[in-house]
Amino acid sequence: MAESSSEDIWKKWLATLKSDFLYQGDMSLNLTRLICAIILHISIMPEVRSAVDMMRFLVKSPEKFKNKNMVLAFSFCFIKYTSAVLTEFLNILKMAQADNIDDVVKDFIAFGIIVEIDNMILRTISRVEGLTVEDYFAEHEQS
Repeated sequence: MAESSSEDIWKKWLATLKSDFLYQGDMSLNLTRLICAIILHISIMPEVRSAVDMMRFLVKSPEKFKNKNMVLAFSFCFIKYTSAVLTEFLNILKMAQADNIDDVVKDFIAFGIIVEIDNMILRTISRVEGLTVEDYFAEHEQS
């Protein structure tokens, strides 16, 4: 009896998913989705690889980071990684819900801009009080 009820719930959820959540579309819409997803994946992979390489460096070279600087650096790397992965996932989800080509392309461009936000933040904080971040921390660790 319990299996029947869980199967019914699963079938209802799957029917809802197909009808309300995803728009299947025609060949041109699906081809646009595929092309945008591939381009997005190719553009996001360097972000993911960079974040993983930075986290790997942090783990292998903890002596280069004093006090709480390693936690700060690791959190920036982790944010960079999660933002890239979540952006790709959400973009594919959003493209699957779009019902026309214009929305697919608009969502693709919007999520592409979102991926670049972490790079903009990093460029902004690369100088603190006129010093590079490394010089700033070196100066303030002595005092």
